[in-house]
Amino acid sequence: MQAAITDIATSGRRFWFRTRRIRFEKHFARALASFLFTLVATGVLGTELVGIRYSDSPRFTRVVFDLTAPPSFKSDLLADPDRFFVDIRDGRLSQNFKSPFIESVQFRGVRFGERNGSLRVVLDLTEGKAPKIQTLGPNGPHGDRLVIDFAHEVDESCAVEHDSNIVVVVDAGHGGEDPGAIAVNRAMEKNITLSISEKVRSRIDRQPGFRVVMTRDRDYEVPLHNRYRVAQNTRARLFVSIHADAFHNPRPRGASAYVLSQGKAQSELAKWLVQNENRADWVGGVSAWVDSSCYAEREKLKFLNVKGRQEALAEAVSVGKKMLHSIDSVAEIHPKSFDSRRGEYQVTDAGFVVLSATAIPSILVETGFLSNPQEAKLLSTSAHQNIIANAISDTILRHFCENPPRYTDLAEGKVACDLEPVTTVYKVRHGDSLSVIASRQQVSVSAIRAANSLTSDRIYPGQTLTIPVTN
Repeated sequence: MQAAITDIATSGRRFWFRTRRIRFEKHFARALASFLFTLVATGVLGTELVGIRYSDSPRFTRVVFDLTAPPSFKSDLLADPDRFFVDIRDGRLSQNFKSPFIESVQFRGVRFGERNGSLRVVLDLTEGKAPKIQTLGPNGPHGDRLVIDFAHEVDESCAVEHDSNIVVVVDAGHGGEDPGAIAVNRAMEKNITLSISEKVRSRIDRQPGFRVVMTRDRDYEVPLHNRYRVAQNTRARLFVSIHADAFHNPRPRGASAYVLSQGKAQSELAKWLVQNENRADWVGGVSAWVDSSCYAEREKLKFLNVKGRQEALAEAVSVGKKMLHSIDSVAEIHPKSFDSRRGEYQVTDAGFVVLSATAIPSILVETGFLSNPQEAKLLSTSAHQNIIANAISDTILRHFCENPPRYTDLAEGKVACDLEPVTTVYKVRHGDSLSVIASRQQVSVSAIRAANSLTSDRIYPGQTLTIPVTN
């Protein structure tokens, strides 16, 4: 009996020690993992250079070092030959690092070397010019970064030559280190907006009497205020900013249009979108290199103004409604973009910084929500981008062909609108009826019946209807 009691006691002690050991090992493993993570995050174990990217924009060349941790560094500009170096303390090249192919207006090549326990990166320059250098934390698809900006010499004159073309500024939202919204399929807003913008430019530029100016035509950042200054400096007749945003849940979907806020109440969604769009400069760490005296005071902009504030706003609202009508024929619009009681499209007031060119009709088009899985998939395809781009460009062309601005070749009869025929196709959705579709498309029910050889008003979701064009 005593032996049995002794065995039980021994087993109990062994179980207790084993349990304590297992708990200790688990706590130790967690503590070690946390300690190592802290070392990596703070750069104590060294900072790896994962890659180097660069882009040439009209105003500056940006070089980006992608790193595994926030860097401790020093840098300087050297001459004979002109070069700029960065020493990253406890730095090293990643095993997967690949030296980039350089074809830049600002620098000729990049070299690497180890110096006193640091990684030295040397940029061979085309001219000796001190850059601005800053660090950026993780954002979107990027981790820690060291960003080097070389400003270009930009000749900006206050003199604006009269352009007899109808100038339209197309603004592709975001770019460079600011990816914009990230879709559930990892597609980036900056790439989608640039693709749609390029398709809009291609369509409009084919029409005589029109000229498109892009705020960016590649993957680089443009400060928000510089975007609408492009419209002011080119005496644009219309400024269109193209976006594809996201919300904090996947439910919202559909296109919408915004104009500069006039102090009216905004919905929760509109407020959230404004807050996030206007953070773009801060998120990307952009600096406005060019602050020309041409734009320093609003009084100096008066010579550019061809419209009063209210007139420009009214035209922007008109174009926005027409654009929603065009998009609604081929894609989905946000439910709040159409007032079913009044039977008209709704353009939302919002305080987007990029819409501040109040002397010029300015609208911002949200082409859909990348936070919605279905729309993210659609917006990532060239076919759907073409559909949206055609709706935007056709709206712009038809608006000005019907309302040619003064002092343009179109108004003076030197060129004529010869627009391509538009066949509007509408895909029936749940809850649609012929009367609802007719109201939204601004045609009669009988016209839709005739165009589709319908013998009754019965329609079904997924059915394709031809919408007769009315000019």
